[in-house]
Amino acid sequence: MPFSSADDVDVTHAVDNVEPVPGLALREIPLQEIGANPQQPRRAFDEEALAELAHSI
Repeated sequence: MPFSSADDVDVTHAVDNVEPVPGLALREIPLQEIGANPQQPRRAFDEEALAELAHSI
């Protein structure tokens, strides 16, 4: 899904009061290192229903 100008929103004010949690950190990883979860129960999608949902958002 392409991004639009609506996605260009400054949200830094939303994290002004966030304190770091000792022992936790954010990491950036390459997308190619992310795999599908083999336990994912949703395997089949109704394309028409999915398109309708996407259009409604």
